[in-house]
Amino acid sequence: MSVAALIFAPPTEVDTVPAAQWLVAGQSVLEYQVRTAHRSGAQHILVFAERITPHILAASDRLARDDIKIELVRTAEEAGDHLHPDELTIIAVANVIAEPAVYRGLTQKEAVCILALRDAPGLEALERIDGFTRWSGLALLSGSLIRQTARTVGEWDFAGTLLRQALQSDVTLEIQDQRHTDAPLIAFVNDQATATMVNKALLQDEQVPPAGLIDYYAWIPLSSLIMPSLLRGAMEPDIWVAVVGLLTMLSLASVWLAPMIVPLLLFVAGGLATRIAQRLVLISLRNAKHLNIVVAGRIIAGGISFVMMSRHLVDYGIGWGYYVLALWLLVEMSRLASADPWFIGKRELPVWRASPDTVAIGLVVGHLVDFDILALELMIAYAIVSSSILQLPRRS
Repeated sequence: MSVAALIFAPPTEVDTVPAAQWLVAGQSVLEYQVRTAHRSGAQHILVFAERITPHILAASDRLARDDIKIELVRTAEEAGDHLHPDELTIIAVANVIAEPAVYRGLTQKEAVCILALRDAPGLEALERIDGFTRWSGLALLSGSLIRQTARTVGEWDFAGTLLRQALQSDVTLEIQDQRHTDAPLIAFVNDQATATMVNKALLQDEQVPPAGLIDYYAWIPLSSLIMPSLLRGAMEPDIWVAVVGLLTMLSLASVWLAPMIVPLLLFVAGGLATRIAQRLVLISLRNAKHLNIVVAGRIIAGGISFVMMSRHLVDYGIGWGYYVLALWLLVEMSRLASADPWFIGKRELPVWRASPDTVAIGLVVGHLVDFDILALELMIAYAIVSSSILQLPRRS
């Protein structure tokens, strides 16, 4: 059965400083709500806004660039007309943030329900249901109930009237206690402090297994220092995707124009930029198609840099045999890259294993201490051990 979503835009968007400027995951709360509903399987998304402001139109344009289409409705009657009577619909009131798992739980239900929270300090902005619970702002209601309510709501608040009509009907009330540490994230973003708290929670929940030794001990800690400031601003992940692409092109160009350490350093710098871009894409629920292309291109560029490093070794009078070693390293790097959790999913692997970034840093260190040949041999051995003993899976 198809699932729709009816998301209420913040009424304060008519103010000089709109609620949409409280940014969550680098975007407005409304955008994050729409992306969460879309990612969770909602095929038909309505945004209810009594006034279509430039902020809402800009959000609609940004969503459309990621192939997420929304329908803007201005009245309750219009919203009801856009829904089929048999269509189960997720209701999300303005400024309520919930992690994707909450939305997925709603889309998988076959009966209507209201998601409530056990009353606790900090939930005063949410509508009270009884002396012990408050409405989370999320519900799964039938299209027929929404259409019926839309015809009779009059001047009353549409979302609040939907809640009261649903409570009077045969609807399940699911109660969660946000005081439990394992409770899914649900928050009402009504100030910058709450938005900051939500960003921190989203950053902690985003857990892609590390892609290797350097990723675990360097890229993830460093990106964790940078990410909070990025999530507070209107940061497009594609900007960091472009940074990764630029570093990749400079790395390729410098293979022929600069000493061999330059392309390796540029490749290493691209490792940190790649991790930041990946985390931004995941947390903000953006489309990763551009990033996947750039990441694959970066691995190819790194392999070319490693092979061309042997050209410099040949120039030193070492011999042509190191072309063979470099090609061998390129093969092992390809196997390591294909086992990156970014591509194969959340598979736990030992953090000590090699990765293209780890290999590049090893070669940089070897060059700095004037042990290029030893570094190349050690990195080949390291890569072989990582890819062979661990029996890294192929990407399906």
